[in-house]
Amino acid sequence: MKPYMKKPFRKYNKTAIGLCIVLLSFMLSCKSSTNNSKPPMTDSIDFTIIEQGSHSNFTNKQERLLTDQSALQRVYDTINSTRKPGLPVPEIDFSKQQVAFITAGELSSGGYSVAIDSIVREEEQVVLYIGGESPESGDYVTTVLTSPFILVKFEKQSVPVVFKYSFNK
Repeated sequence: MKPYMKKPFRKYNKTAIGLCIVLLSFMLSCKSSTNNSKPPMTDSIDFTIIEQGSHSNFTNKQERLLTDQSALQRVYDTINSTRKPGLPVPEIDFSKQQVAFITAGELSSGGYSVAIDSIVREEEQVVLYIGGESPESGDYVTTVLTSPFILVKFEKQSVPVVFKYSFNK
């Protein structure tokens, strides 16, 4: 039987061990610098459709933020210019709410619509994402001039409101 043999004890420099531990902990605590930016803060904003239709009587495409009752009245005056009876003008508390009006302008046929996909508050602005439908080539649609529109109200915001289309136009 062989006698139990002890392995020789190696002495390590305490300073070298301490330095290795410090370097290892530093490397483990470092974060990758590829993307340290935070994603933008976004919050969805609830909205209510006031009016939507295919005949706004506006000939040009436009997106507007209405800031008072008289501006809303002027939009309804144009919408109602060919309607008998006209649509009633809603009373909006503009101290608490905002109204957005979007129209596609005059189009050569039916099959088009304008919609709000979402309203999102980002850090520096509120974005109204505009969607809708348009007919495909070969679709059967009415051959009448249309001017689709939508009016929506939402809580008044303290940052600028911008309009963006959710589709390529």
